[in-house]
Amino acid sequence: MKTLIFTALLLFTSFITLAQYPNQAAFSMSYTKEYAKDFDGAIAAIKAINTGDSYFTNLRLGWLYYSNANYQSAEQHYLIASKLKPTSVEALLGLANATYGLKKWTELNNVYQKILVIDPNNTTANYGLALSAYYAKQYVESEKFVQKILRLYPFDYNANLLMAGTKLSLAKISEAKTYYQTVLLISPTDATALEVLNSLK
Repeated sequence: MKTLIFTALLLFTSFITLAQYPNQAAFSMSYTKEYAKDFDGAIAAIKAINTGDSYFTNLRLGWLYYSNANYQSAEQHYLIASKLKPTSVEALLGLANATYGLKKWTELNNVYQKILVIDPNNTTANYGLALSAYYAKQYVESEKFVQKILRLYPFDYNANLLMAGTKLSLAKISEAKTYYQTVLLISPTDATALEVLNSLK
């Protein structure tokens, strides 16, 4: 009996709380819908309370649209969020994901640069710019960005693999070997590292 009363009180308290804080109720509903993969329902729950000038609702909508592969709408909401809070790295990282989904490579690099102004050691932005420079055959530039990551995360798999390829492209063979060997410490069966090291024997 006591258990039933306690449960009833808990449910009543939860109902009162959600009624007093409608934004909380909307976010709660959006999480429930998202977990069920009902992204349209999750988006509708947040749009119902979105006044356009809320950082939190725009950030949430950006994520939900991105998760639903609607990169154009995700980009729009992340842009609004980043304008509302210009020093928000999370909003810019979300914008970067949406921009990547839209294959806007120049804009993507610009977003990464904005992130580095706020957070110079941001791993995602540094890696993104390093990879972009690498594919553009700007190996010295790539080396600069990836080195910033390795100073903080010397045992990072992606950074070591990219640095190894960058050093190889710069004809710094001995240094490239060292980074590929580090890659094999992290991932002993890495096909790229094994193939390159065997070719350099």
